[in-house]
Parts: sequence; structure tokens; C-alpha cells
Amino acid sequence: MKKILLFIIIIVLILSLTSCSANEIVVHNVDVKYLNTECCEYFFNLRKNYVQNVQSSCAYQSFSMLLGYYDVYYNDDIVDEKYIVNGYAENNKLISSPGCIHEDINSSDYQNPVKYYEYVEETKEYNLQSFLISMLAEKYNLYNKNLAGGACVIKSANSRIEGYNNELELLFSEYFYTYKGFTEEEICLKRIYTREALINLLKKGIPVLSRAYNSYDSGHYQIIYDYDEKEDNLYSHMGWYLDSYHADLKESFKKLDQLYYIEINLNHSCNKCICNSNEDNKLICSCELRK
Repeated sequence: MKKILLFIIIIVLILSLTSCSANEIVVHNVDVKYLNTECCEYFFNLRKNYVQNVQSSCAYQSFSMLLGYYDVYYNDDIVDEKYIVNGYAENNKLISSPGCIHEDINSSDYQNPVKYYEYVEETKEYNLQSFLISMLAEKYNLYNKNLAGGACVIKSANSRIEGYNNELELLFSEYFYTYKGFTEEEICLKRIYTREALINLLKKGIPVLSRAYNSYDSGHYQIIYDYDEKEDNLYSHMGWYLDSYHADLKESFKKLDQLYYIEINLNHSCNKCICNSNEDNKLICSCELRK
């Protein structure tokens, strides 16, 4: 009887230890971000609230994510409220950054360019990416029903339109200067050309929108926001799901080009944020979390 009891006790202890080990693995096996900036905190936790990359629309998607960040941290008027959803936290841990309204759609349903553009027009009143696509497509006649998917309104990333190097530069100018009415003294688009300049910006907490590509593809626009100095490695938010919010660029892409960042002469503001508060478990700004 004593042997049976001893055996049961040993089994219970083993199960307890196994359970603790599993819990420790779950707790400690988490993603690690390297830079202590609001920018890094924001994009690292941007897990859901961003528009979907449908049929080669990554330039518009990345620009939308960038707008969401600056709307939260610098000026509440950068993005119309109808396009924005709040972030929230639980137990003083940021679970999801605020950002753009997300809509789950199957991109394979929009292979037909006409059908895709119909979707853009149907959703532009609440989907920021659709609004941006529609805005440029209508004004500059970019829509081309003979091209597939998102390319029907994006055309080539290397095309030049009225003196602009690409649609991204045109998009920035049309959105900030024409649609929003900001001036170049308040907000302007800057381009950099070296890795050193990119790293310096990241350390200052400035996200960089870039195109990255391999030798076999046409490239993908994303937001670079984190840097591991020890390994000399860059991390980006690719706009895909699963692990794409903190993607290792060394593993993913061979070359970066079209490096852009926004120079904004507006101070960080928490006027729309609930800092260090558990009210309704909502927390938008990560200022207090980083202290």
C-alpha cells in the first residue's frame, strides 16, 4: 500500500514539474523587440488593426499603417476617425495597437481586376486602403482593367507620374497636401539611400517605409521599425499575418530600396490616448508601458 501511495505521489510531482516547465516555456518563448521606442512598441503590437494586402496593394497598405501610427502619436487629424479602431491592453500589457479597420476577405475572390475595383469603391467609406486607391485612381486615371488584382490601380512601382518617382510619392503628396492640407513645414516625405541612415532613424523611433525584394520577385512594401544592434539585423511589419509583424529581413529579403520616412514637426501627443489606465481594458498609447 505504501509503495502504491509513494508511486502516486511521484507521478503527481512529475506532472506538476512538467506543467511548470511547459508554462515557463510559454511565458518565456515570446517574441523579442529590441528598440525602446513608441514606434517599435506600436508596430510590434499591431497584430490585427491594419488593412489587408489584397492583390499587390502592399504600397497602399504600408502607407495606411504609417498613417495609423502618426495619427495615434502625433496628430489625431491625420486619419479620419471613421477609418480608425482603438487598441487595448490587459494586465498592463499592450495586446493590440490601434489602427485601421480590418476586413477579412479572401484575396483569391478578387483576381478579376474589375471585381476588385468594385470592392474598392464599395468599401472606400470605411476602408482606408480602398479610399487611398480610389483617390489616386480617379484623379490620375490609374485604373487599368487589363491588369490583374491590385496592379489595376497601382501599375508599376517604377512608373513616373508627373515628376514623381513612383505612386508612393504621389500618394503622400495627394494625401497630406491636397486632401489634408498640411504644409511642407509641418510634414514632408524624405528619402534615404544608406543602411546607416536607416538604422539611425530607427534608433530615433522613426519608422521607414521600404520596398524589399529578392531576385525572383517584384518586391514588397513594408514598414521597417526595429533593429538588433548585436546581430546587426533589421525587422519589419510586412502586413501579412502570423509572424509577419516582426519579420527578420535577413531571412526574408536580399535587398532594400525606395527607403522613405516622414519628417513631422509635431510633438508626440496623448490627446486621444488612455495612458497607463485599465479603464475598459483600453490602452492606446504605450508611453507608460515603456517606463
